[in-house]
Amino acid sequence: MKPFIVALMCVWTGAVLADELEDIPETREALIAQIVAGGTNESAEERHAVEITKCQLTTFRWKLQNDGEWVLWTSFDLPLLQVDFQELDSMTGHYFAAIENEDPNQNMVVMAFRAHDGVTISHEKPFLRSQPKGDFTLSNRGDGASFFKEWKTSGAIIQEGPDVVAKAALFTSALHRYQQKFCTFIG
Repeated sequence: MKPFIVALMCVWTGAVLADELEDIPETREALIAQIVAGGTNESAEERHAVEITKCQLTTFRWKLQNDGEWVLWTSFDLPLLQVDFQELDSMTGHYFAAIENEDPNQNMVVMAFRAHDGVTISHEKPFLRSQPKGDFTLSNRGDGASFFKEWKTSGAIIQEGPDVVAKAALFTSALHRYQQKFCTFIG
């Protein structure tokens, strides 16, 4: 009987501790800081950053050009009420896929997202990168004629480097909690 009571007390204590951990408030600012830290990455040839304004996530990817200048290569505007990051690894439940190499500088992560039915996502690119493949609008970035926006229903954030797996875990975990806490329809 004594082992049963000890086991019951351990289970109850564990449940109480789990409830207490769930009650620790995660502020909007704390989650945004985690999302930004996880979404920021720099390698020799690319830079990544993210910004959050209320329930709008904007991603940025700059690419180093041969002349030494950094050019915005791609940017997505994601309405967090209407976009979901996809679970890419059902074994771990991660919302990213990772390729880890012997050379950690060659590690890569992919974080894919999809808009809800009927929703499109703004994808901004420079004409320097490619020509539009369909309907597009000129972006007001820069001189107003160097960038364009296309509209898509899905996309991905791809990062390379030694810390990208940990950053992707932080980014997707914090973003998921942020969406649940601050970006849900209340009916």
